[in-house]
Amino acid sequence: MSFLTAPLPSRLPSRLRRPGQFRGRVRATSAGAATELLEDRVLSAAAGLGAAALLPPPPWSDGRESVRAALETSLAELLSSPSVAAAELQGTWELVYTSRGTAVTRALPQLPLSLPQPTVSGVLQSLAAEGAGYTTTNVATVGLGLLGTWSLRAAGTWTPLGQGVPTPDARVAFNAFSFELVDQQILQPLTLQVPEVLRQAATFRTLWLGGKLRVAEGAASGNRFVFRRV
Repeated sequence: MSFLTAPLPSRLPSRLRRPGQFRGRVRATSAGAATELLEDRVLSAAAGLGAAALLPPPPWSDGRESVRAALETSLAELLSSPSVAAAELQGTWELVYTSRGTAVTRALPQLPLSLPQPTVSGVLQSLAAEGAGYTTTNVATVGLGLLGTWSLRAAGTWTPLGQGVPTPDARVAFNAFSFELVDQQILQPLTLQVPEVLRQAATFRTLWLGGKLRVAEGAASGNRFVFRRV
């Protein structure tokens, strides 16, 4: 008699009959799937905004108001769910949405839609553990039409302030900035070191941390940032 034709036992061994043995696993799997669905909805809405996802909302109607509203609704649902306990802060993150633009995009002129628009792409933030905190490097590519395309880089420190969930607030300060005109071989990158006495610091708050996304907020400005793990 082979194992394929052997009769099944009338009662399972007690170790296989523990009440609720699989319920916790099913609940965790279901919660994880729901969280991933929310993350995907936020990403889809951000993609629907295109390049406008990184720009401040314009003072005139650009036809994307309903997309922004859908994104904010999905974002609110995501923030109402718990962060993923095992998610890591360090790594490389791509900025996919900001509610009020960034320091770079707010400095760009808001031109009428009939004119060529400045572009911002490839906004990445890299965090590497160092001591009790992290080093951080932010990069972005900015297109300025006839003035060319520039690669911007800011390097600094990310210092946690106490304890917090999903991560503590952090004091972020940059100590060096570099600018490079891309697709040319003549001009060398320009790097500016910031003396310690002149460094400006800001408090950055992580609101939600998951497998795909990180949602953060400037503590003073209330500006929200959505990052996708790269």
